[in-house]
Amino acid sequence: MTVSTPLPAPLSAATSSKKREHREPSSYPAIPPIYTLLLTLPSIAAPFLPASSRILAGYPNAVQSLLPALEPLDTHLRELLPRSRNWTHELLTTLLLSARGPLAAEAKLGFLLGGLLGGNRVDTAARLLWAVGCWRASGYAGPKREEVAWMADGLLGGFHTPGRECDGIKLADGEMKEAVVWVGGRAWGVEVLRGGKVLAMEEIRAQIEGVVMAAEAKDPTNVSVAALSHRLPRELWAKAKSILDTDPTTKGTMRRLYSSLTTLCLEPYPLPTSTAAALDDIRGACHSPNRFADQTFGVVVYSDGRAGVTVDHTVADFPAGLETAVWISSLAAAATEAAGADVSSPPSAAEEILFPALQTRALLPLPQEKRPGEPDLFRPPVSAPLPQGYRDSIPRDIRSHTVRLPRKLQKQRLVDVALQLACQFAVGRDTPMTQGVALRGVIHARAEPVMIVTREGVEFCEALENGAMTAEMREAAFRAAVEARKERIKLKTFPLYRNLFLAPSLSVLPQSTELATVQAVLHVASGAPVDSPQPGTMVSFSGSSSMPSGSSVAAAVNTVTAESQLGITYIASFPKASEEEDGAVTVAFTATGTLWRRELEDVVRSFDAVWELVLEAALGDEDADELVPPAVVEERKLWLLAVP
Repeated sequence: MTVSTPLPAPLSAATSSKKREHREPSSYPAIPPIYTLLLTLPSIAAPFLPASSRILAGYPNAVQSLLPALEPLDTHLRELLPRSRNWTHELLTTLLLSARGPLAAEAKLGFLLGGLLGGNRVDTAARLLWAVGCWRASGYAGPKREEVAWMADGLLGGFHTPGRECDGIKLADGEMKEAVVWVGGRAWGVEVLRGGKVLAMEEIRAQIEGVVMAAEAKDPTNVSVAALSHRLPRELWAKAKSILDTDPTTKGTMRRLYSSLTTLCLEPYPLPTSTAAALDDIRGACHSPNRFADQTFGVVVYSDGRAGVTVDHTVADFPAGLETAVWISSLAAAATEAAGADVSSPPSAAEEILFPALQTRALLPLPQEKRPGEPDLFRPPVSAPLPQGYRDSIPRDIRSHTVRLPRKLQKQRLVDVALQLACQFAVGRDTPMTQGVALRGVIHARAEPVMIVTREGVEFCEALENGAMTAEMREAAFRAAVEARKERIKLKTFPLYRNLFLAPSLSVLPQSTELATVQAVLHVASGAPVDSPQPGTMVSFSGSSSMPSGSSVAAAVNTVTAESQLGITYIASFPKASEEEDGAVTVAFTATGTLWRRELEDVVRSFDAVWELVLEAALGDEDADELVPPAVVEERKLWLLAVP
């Protein structure tokens, strides 16, 4: 299993400063021996197992007995790793591609843009495309450049290409000077750069206005390439794309489509009112024929001028996607009518990108050849009718909730931990929860899922629901949880390597009671429920604690790919004009599976009810409840006491 082309080198790498290069380590730190990784497991698994657990008590002796077999296993595992300075990125990307979901939208991060937007969709679209042009001309120059530029620049002109067995990642070839704008299922090429310079925003706007006028004069296409990429299962879309790539009437336009900077869809309806529904629509849970799903960075603009951004998680982690969305939206907000190059050539006119092989037939013929060993049940149909609507292969529900955020919490750098502990209480104090953390001292490190639940965090949650605990006792429990969480994040335990490589590797050793003990602890430490034979984490947590109020990103949703999982994503914001004024945080909850979909409303309500108690423990009694009516606080406390 390989990626279709070598993974893109960061565009900014060639222009990075010598100072930055000097600070980068020359290679990745060595992966710790299996023995040292195994020693970290008991503390990770402890919150999910009783103190009297026999497997924890017998664990040290079990590891000791396995020592003779671990050294050759270490050697074998190192031989399997990619031989590259960027091996963690290559490994994770390959794993994500091989574990693809049936539908492309399930790999999308969604960001609801705020600040600049609203009113006129043509103006919003022109501003965002102008910002994309600046990105192409100069490379990523947004926040946290050293940490995320290498991922961000791999998004622009990037494509998640479908494959019959496994998808691939590629960068566009050629000059990459235009974006593709979709309206009514039809595609138009809009020139954004000319001669390497960004066009004036007014010229980009004129092209988009021309697209809108031309689209109004045409009937919506009965089969859209964008809709096929969005709604067809990836294997069927791979076959359809192969036909379009080789058909003489469409191979040129397909090459043009897959050489574009970005995709932008102009929707004829306003952004859904609720934040949860808006995020779901942005990421692609909609019936639109305009969502070209293969582009790794996409823009959606609605009839009310509001907008969102999608980022393919296969290429970029949540922090990189968020910082890119913030930067692009901020550039767009600051653009003026005259922004862009002084180009003396005649104004451009948007050109429709035609796909005759699709326009001449409502159904797309597909090959019927059968792979060796493939059951007849799974043979593709003679033709693949376009699904009438989008439906996630794993049904999900999304809810969002906004609560106040004291400025003092930000100044003490406690926003992330306070939210995580409140969510931990809401989902069940000893429920496994991970948070993506980039490994320290690692070149171009992808975020890896660190088990963020600690014994001290569990004890803090217990203190919240214990009516006999004083405020001082809760404050002490909170501080202990904060310190334990810091130490957990500092550990360089290579969680991806530990969780994905150790389990199958240990299974090749001769079975014994000692090996079964080690495997049981590893199973729990990887995030699997104690009573479940299936691996995986039940709850994932991510977010940003530093957005300015009215910022370019108002809310976000991370990917959720497991059949029974809860994804929690937050965006915290504070007013720019005041260093003292409080802010707010919007938390999005995405649930899959019977358990979490059934419990979702109670999780959101429990989070809301416990939030003020967490603030009280984090900041002290005098700072916590001052803006919340006492009757409301007491009602929440009573509700918490009634939670089973």
